[in-house]
Amino acid sequence: MNPFLEFAAGSVVGKNHLQLGRNNQDAYFLYRGQNVSIAVVADGCGSSPHSEFGAQLGVRLSMQTLLASYPLLDNHHPPPPEWWSLVTGRIVASLQVTIRNLSVDESLMELVRDYLLFTLVGVVVDAEYTTFFAAGDGVVLVNDEVHKLEAAGNAPAYIGYLALPSPPPMSLGLRPIVSLPTNELQRFAVATDGAADLLETTSKFLPGKDEPLMSLMQLCEFGPFFANPDRLRRYLALANREVKRLDSQTGQLNTYHGHLVDDTTIVLGRTRKEN
Repeated sequence: MNPFLEFAAGSVVGKNHLQLGRNNQDAYFLYRGQNVSIAVVADGCGSSPHSEFGAQLGVRLSMQTLLASYPLLDNHHPPPPEWWSLVTGRIVASLQVTIRNLSVDESLMELVRDYLLFTLVGVVVDAEYTTFFAAGDGVVLVNDEVHKLEAAGNAPAYIGYLALPSPPPMSLGLRPIVSLPTNELQRFAVATDGAADLLETTSKFLPGKDEPLMSLMQLCEFGPFFANPDRLRRYLALANREVKRLDSQTGQLNTYHGHLVDDTTIVLGRTRKEN
């Protein structure tokens, strides 16, 4: 594994969920190993009553499956379509076991709808190749290139639907977004769709401060995020707080709102230059 590859991660509740008193429905999982490193983020369906469960389960099942399936690549780069189909099938098989274990008197559709609807966005990095992948919407940054993954009609193709006997007729499962040799990788981010609010930050400031809001690209270049494991989360929380300030000249109470409407989860990566 490239010893100069470093990661940072953070997750915060979006403004909409804060106002409703709801939990953060995002999740992430980060693994850094000797031969391969993997990062995955998930976004639970906002209209499902227990979607945070699905997001947490999704990142763990996908991480476990990717790690177990990685040796089957046998140095084949980039991963071929049949490998992604294999990984998807194994995740779905695990979800089907989960459904059977959860079932009491609900229908399978109810269980999937209430617990197992989540998107996945991630990256697999080894010494030779780096591949970004997704199942659903989100944001991927690769060096200077942004991939904003959008869902038609705000209805992502949730991988959980594949656990049903008759899945909906839509494109489902993990798919590669972009692949490149790891020695060409400089910086990257994998994020849930809430991070789209950080793609264009011109004229935006941290609430109640004169400090400009950092863009997703700038986050990748900020060293302290990689030195402190909680620094990115704290920055995202700072960017999303509501601040009230009294204008000493006018006597008016001004309210400054946060910038992240939806739950936002980001894993950053970059290569450090050798000293």
